[in-house]
Amino acid sequence: MKYRPDIDGLRALAIIPVVLHHTGINLFSGGFVGVDVFFVISGYLITLIIAEEIRQDRFTIIDFYERRIRRIFPALFAVISFCLVVAAIFMLPENFKNFGKSVIATTLFIANIFFLKETDYFSAAAETKPLLHTWSLSVEEQFYLIFPIILLLIYRYFQGRWRMFLLPAAVISLVLSVWGVNYFPSATFYLIPTRAWELLFGSFLALELFPPPRSQRLRDVASIIGLILIVWAIFRFSERTPFPGGYALFPCIGAALIIYSGQNGTSVAGRLLSCRSIVFVGLISYSLYLWHWPIIVFAKQVFYEKHSVFITVGIVVLSFMMAILSWKYVERPFRKRGTLRQRKRIFIAAIIGMMLSVLSGYAIRAAEGWPARFGDNLVSFNFDLAKYNLSTCFLDENQNYSEWQEKSCFVQSHNRSNTLLWGDSFAAHYIPGIKENLDLISSNVLQYTASGCAPAFNYDPKFRRECKSFSAQIFRIISSYDIRVVVMSADWNLALKNGFSYEELKKTVDLLREKGVKVLIIGQSPRFDHSVQDISNDCYIHQIDTSEASISVDLHVINSKLREIAGTNSFVDPSDFFCIKQECRFKSADGFYFWDDGHLTSYGSGQAAGYIFSKLKI
Repeated sequence: MKYRPDIDGLRALAIIPVVLHHTGINLFSGGFVGVDVFFVISGYLITLIIAEEIRQDRFTIIDFYERRIRRIFPALFAVISFCLVVAAIFMLPENFKNFGKSVIATTLFIANIFFLKETDYFSAAAETKPLLHTWSLSVEEQFYLIFPIILLLIYRYFQGRWRMFLLPAAVISLVLSVWGVNYFPSATFYLIPTRAWELLFGSFLALELFPPPRSQRLRDVASIIGLILIVWAIFRFSERTPFPGGYALFPCIGAALIIYSGQNGTSVAGRLLSCRSIVFVGLISYSLYLWHWPIIVFAKQVFYEKHSVFITVGIVVLSFMMAILSWKYVERPFRKRGTLRQRKRIFIAAIIGMMLSVLSGYAIRAAEGWPARFGDNLVSFNFDLAKYNLSTCFLDENQNYSEWQEKSCFVQSHNRSNTLLWGDSFAAHYIPGIKENLDLISSNVLQYTASGCAPAFNYDPKFRRECKSFSAQIFRIISSYDIRVVVMSADWNLALKNGFSYEELKKTVDLLREKGVKVLIIGQSPRFDHSVQDISNDCYIHQIDTSEASISVDLHVINSKLREIAGTNSFVDPSDFFCIKQECRFKSADGFYFWDDGHLTSYGSGQAAGYIFSKLKI
């Protein structure tokens, strides 16, 4: 196979935005598309090798997997070993326990499935998961577990009619991705059926399902369009972009066009990407991908507060340094068969490495994250979501409105008027406090809450498809129970990141008021950057005596907008109880106000509800 420096340059174009995006540089808001570029490159190069060997009748599965082990395992296990050591020193018990589970999943190449299962509404932040980025390796290895066999069967029994089988497979995968991104966004992001088409894009080029370009003009135009598509996605996409789905076509087609334009000559983009310094970044791109994310995670463990410019630069520099060392002293020796030349030894080493890695992960998990490392004074407690009336009056992500047990959702029932509490978990977490402060409340409170569903009629977030139908029941409920007052509460910040708008909230408020219903709004309460238990434990470890932490959510901006919509007398700001500007209390001498990064404990709910309903009369 002829070496193409432009493809290593394309790798550089993929990895640099990924690293800069993960370090929090907002300019590269769509840097995550670099992973999709990698998928296309991988599909192209590996299919090219397999197809060439099949045609020459020298392809064997054992040879293929030996090459994959030499390519993937050495750097991967070096990073896992590094993470095991650093995590054992710095990582708090619960996070360390989950890390142990992720080590097992990564080693067995099922990390994408593992992290999919961890993406629920109350899951830990990505910054506590050093191996989160290995989901993409798992996707690739799952693909290559069966793809070579499929190619071999097509060649032997169907005369190499690749198009007949692979084109329909890619179309089905793409359609699933476009459909799934709206209904099952997390599964669509992580799983192979909705990612396979990206790898197949590269395979089509390797199998020459499309005739190579024959004119210089066509090569140049194709390469420029491809470069524009990738760069546009890097700078224009963001966390709000439904992904992968149809939007993933931009970086994938872009990568395919650049590869295509270099199949039969050079191109404008190809010459640019073949620059020596760019090619070098491409050569270390695999190691750079593996190293950068753990370094980011552990930097946050060590420094904890938001990164300064100097720390961010340090992370990038250290990532490149580790990548260069890993590429030179780990990747290259194994790939060139200079180390463990005999096939038997490489497979034995791989099996031993996997066993040790799995056993290490299991030991961490069995030891519950090894809490003895930090003594007996660490905080660790679970919150029983039954106190929010989970599954009955507070519906989880797997329930729809029909499962709301309305007759059992009244906090009390002896008063003359009825009030509806409508919202998401940031409405439900006031229920324990309402029960504790009934002396402040002169109406019956009916709870109607669902995870992730902010109170607005047309709010339809991608991660929670039942919200619109859930909200559509409001007028029926108002009529059925003679509701006089509606109290609206939510994690407004999260909703705003997922398509919610102040304009839609205003329309909802106006519609309710037109029906003669009094509308009250509870503003945004604190949302911390980490679990408050982690914050408290980190303060203990670093001998910092504090019960406050800074938050990144701009409470003033959000609550000012909400106050404007509700009206001053129909709005209360819960952050006034907890915060002074961006510094918020997460505990007092009597207990913790929160149990994760923003949801109230029973104690916190009682304190907050007492403050809120002394101002909002219902």
